[in-house]
Amino acid sequence: MKYSHAFALALSIPVLCAFGRTPGAKGERLFRKAKRLDNKAFYTSAEDLYEKARDRFLKEGEAEKADECRRRIQRLEKITFSYPHTEDKAWKILKEAFPGIPENRIRGWFEKGEIEHLVIDGTPHYYSDLVKSMKYRHLDLLQKDEAMMERYREFYEALEKTISGEKKAPRGPWQPYVDPVDYTVTGAITIARTKLPGDGLLRVWVPVPIVTGPQPSVRIESIKPEKYVQYPPSIDGDLGLAYIEVPLEELKGDLAIEVKSAFTHYRQRCIIDPEKVGEYDRDSSLYKSYTSSRGTTRITPAIMKKAREIIGDETNPFLAARKIYDYVVAGTVYSHVPHAALPCLGIPESSYVHENRFGDCGAQSIYFSALCGAAGIPARSPGGWEMIVPEEPGTHFWAEFYLPYYGWIPVDTSLAQIAGAIPELNDAQRKEFADFFFANMDPFRWVIQKDVDLPLSPPASEPPLLPLAIQFPAALCSTMEDIPGVLFLEGWKWTFEASRRQ
Repeated sequence: MKYSHAFALALSIPVLCAFGRTPGAKGERLFRKAKRLDNKAFYTSAEDLYEKARDRFLKEGEAEKADECRRRIQRLEKITFSYPHTEDKAWKILKEAFPGIPENRIRGWFEKGEIEHLVIDGTPHYYSDLVKSMKYRHLDLLQKDEAMMERYREFYEALEKTISGEKKAPRGPWQPYVDPVDYTVTGAITIARTKLPGDGLLRVWVPVPIVTGPQPSVRIESIKPEKYVQYPPSIDGDLGLAYIEVPLEELKGDLAIEVKSAFTHYRQRCIIDPEKVGEYDRDSSLYKSYTSSRGTTRITPAIMKKAREIIGDETNPFLAARKIYDYVVAGTVYSHVPHAALPCLGIPESSYVHENRFGDCGAQSIYFSALCGAAGIPARSPGGWEMIVPEEPGTHFWAEFYLPYYGWIPVDTSLAQIAGAIPELNDAQRKEFADFFFANMDPFRWVIQKDVDLPLSPPASEPPLLPLAIQFPAALCSTMEDIPGVLFLEGWKWTFEASRRQ
């Protein structure tokens, strides 16, 4: 079986088999051996046996069991591709990336367990994005990277204009949405026919903008080819999707998909009087849904304890949420996260951040939401794209918490941390920047989903590549040996056009 390796920086994984060849073995016997290895984290050996079991099941006419093997192989791929480096390889990569760093400092990272790793096949394997993650976790290394610091400064300067404009703007309490920006977004991919199976059904969920308070105007301009679109695009729900089905036996040439949409996004400003925050309706579905432990926003006993520690005796939900925000901004380091592997390992994102004290925009937002939920404050983690620097848009997540009489209040913990990395800024500038992203939001957003813990619609038959992030198309195809989501992650291209109103 051949797999795509681009998802993990084109790294190949050696396939080991602890049992050697098993001529004539029954599919079920091979499958049980693979499961035992899988449960013991001997993933590459398990993957090899799942492949053998799949081939055997196909010969035995056990199509459903063969498909179960395919799903398990793809699950293991996500794990091993996320953690591809042996210790020797990781050491070599870090030495080359940081030639001026003393060896004893790098050795200390390994000895203290600071470098993200997972025991696979009995030995530690290290995270694919370890270099950039170590830069994020060590300010001196980040500040030596001129390209990264240039991007930080671009972000800061663009957002500082918004913050300065807010200070000068009239503070009328009934103007929560100001400073609109109009966007046109086009997404497209062309897939060579040879990269797709001869038959089967390719299912594709393409993200589209949804209607929200700060994003009230949405249009779907076009979807091509129209004949594959199964339902009207969902723009007025919690998750924006255009759903496409391609019967591959009917596909004669290359597959070309294009989705074009337009929307307006406003800057959000929430002027809140803490004395006028009402009482929650604890019997409402909203309250129950967004204060519950769910999906990857898991509220564990440890997170419950931390939430009580953070808020202390504070009973006002607005002031309690501010304490949680300050804790996440100051106490959680920005760093990349192996999002594809975590659900395969049964690790909720909120637990991952709580235990490691680092996370990227998505992981931090989920942690904020879990802490709020633990404190009895409804919260969720929306996502989509940010276009702060239009030439370099990026995928992004943030958070919202709910207040009676006021509705959903935005926060962005990871953007708030940008100013802390820029050495020439003083403490007052850093505080002003972080303060803005509590109960305010810039207009450089494309909202696709209101929360990370939302199922695809129509439902998926198995987990997509990145279950929590619908920023690129999700794709499934049971006749495809490679992970179809990787094909779309590699080949899908977004183009953005923005026009700021005067």
